[in-house]
Amino acid sequence: MLVLSRSVGVIGAGWARGVVEHTLSAHGWSVIDLDTDASVDRGDDIDAVVVVGDDVESVKRARRRGAGCLQVRTTVADDDELLGALLAGANGVITDAAGVDELLDALRAVAEGGVALNNTEVRRLVETWRRERGTLRPRVELTARQRSVLELICQGESVKQTARTLGIAVKTVENTQSRLYRRLGVRNRSEAVAVAMSSGLLAHSSDDVA
Repeated sequence: MLVLSRSVGVIGAGWARGVVEHTLSAHGWSVIDLDTDASVDRGDDIDAVVVVGDDVESVKRARRRGAGCLQVRTTVADDDELLGALLAGANGVITDAAGVDELLDALRAVAEGGVALNNTEVRRLVETWRRERGTLRPRVELTARQRSVLELICQGESVKQTARTLGIAVKTVENTQSRLYRRLGVRNRSEAVAVAMSSGLLAHSSDDVA
């Protein structure tokens, strides 16, 4: 699917950045360089920010733009690095070895308010939950609807997709999500995923993950 009239900010350096910029431009994205002084404070309507590199500080900087952030790492993240990226504000994490389709799918998901995580890394985190389940305790009690919304957030569904999945109104999802954020003490979807991963909130359902 060709994406038209969408803007993506890019932060980073090296050959990987050049490859990412070329790929996005070739598939209809308007690429804005956020590393130059002239563009950092521009008022462009950016749909997402791509951070090329392993730097968490760049992810934090991207979050201040107010758009979804996709980190394209040059190395595979370990458990702590993945959680660190999510807590810093990343809505998705992939590596620069990802194919064109994976990059574009991840960026679309982030731009639409979803979460994009590498399946191999998610599986590794799930195994960590299983090993540590005896020492993990949920920090808060969630209602059934809040838990359902959190599960779908962790699966990468956007607000509209969650509404369709649960058969409820988009406004209901938004209200439930807002209350969920307050209970978890987080500000966005990526932080909610990180808390769910690190606290074992959804540990009871991890056995369903193939």
